[in-house]
Amino acid sequence: MSLDWIDFYHFQRAAHPLLENSKVQKVFQPLSDQLVVELYSEGHRYFLNIATSKTYPGIFLSSHQGPQPDEPSTFCMLLRKHLTGSLLCNILQPEFERVLIFEFEAQGYIKKLIADFRGRRTNLLLCDSEDSILGVQEVQSGLRTGVKFNLG
Repeated sequence: MSLDWIDFYHFQRAAHPLLENSKVQKVFQPLSDQLVVELYSEGHRYFLNIATSKTYPGIFLSSHQGPQPDEPSTFCMLLRKHLTGSLLCNILQPEFERVLIFEFEAQGYIKKLIADFRGRRTNLLLCDSEDSILGVQEVQSGLRTGVKFNLG
């Protein structure tokens, strides 16, 4: 199953008002190809689920946490370090792309979690405000720490 840019457009339009200025409580990875970010906003808890599976990719909000693994991955630990306690300030979708950019702010610094669903392999990247990659879920050619993320 593949997702089209319009799916991301509708998710961004629906999720942005709910999640804007929500605080990151937890980050965990139930499966190697799934990420869950627990967000708290105005008395409500939301779980942002991003599945980068080849078979069932998707992105959705839920009200239930789901299972947590005993041992977090290295990428999950990196996300916890940079995102826990930060505020989700923006959700962007570059024009007609199957990409969502979640911008988080903490102590005056911006970090970006990029969900890139283009191509055969989907991926999650953590970038700084200058789009330099701090970490990737799945290392692919051209994606490594210190390199600038480029949509082109």
